[in-house]
Amino acid sequence: MSQLTVATTAVARGGSQEGGVTPNPTT
Repeated sequence: MSQLTVATTAVARGGSQEGGVTPNPTT
């Protein structure tokens, strides 16, 4: 898994995999 895939997944999950750095309103 490349960083781009991880970042995209994190955005799709509301930034939860990013450690909550960018919490999206979807969460």
